Amino acid sequence: MIIIGIIIFVIGLLFVVAFAISRAKCKTRTQATVSRLATKSIKLRGRTVTDTTPIFTYTVNGKEYTYKAEMSTTNRKRFTVGQKEFIYINDKHPEEARFGNNLGFLVFGICCVLVGALFIVLSAL
Repeated sequence: MIIIGIIIFVIGLLFVVAFAISRAKCKTRTQATVSRLATKSIKLRGRTVTDTTPIFTYTVNGKEYTYKAEMSTTNRKRFTVGQKEFIYINDKHPEEARFGNNLGFLVFGICCVLVGALFIVLSAL
């Protein structure tokens, strides 16, 4: 059980570190436009739904960049072409960007760290 605890703990730690790095690198807020939507059909609980990922276009210092978000949604009305959203970019490398606050990564990471630590402690008893 201690091995499982260590694995869960390390996975959680990786998520927390990824969250921190993402926040540290991409912190300049800029407005972007949804230039297109990448869609794919997926089976979900026996039915087919459309998974939509926004692709953003934004301009920094006169140069246009494109960024495909790491998130997707099955809510067809969440994004529309031409919609304005705020994204966060890396000042030194404007092609690096992130969309949203990514708090899900942090929460998941903290939960894994806590569960992993609990497994480790319980194994030691």
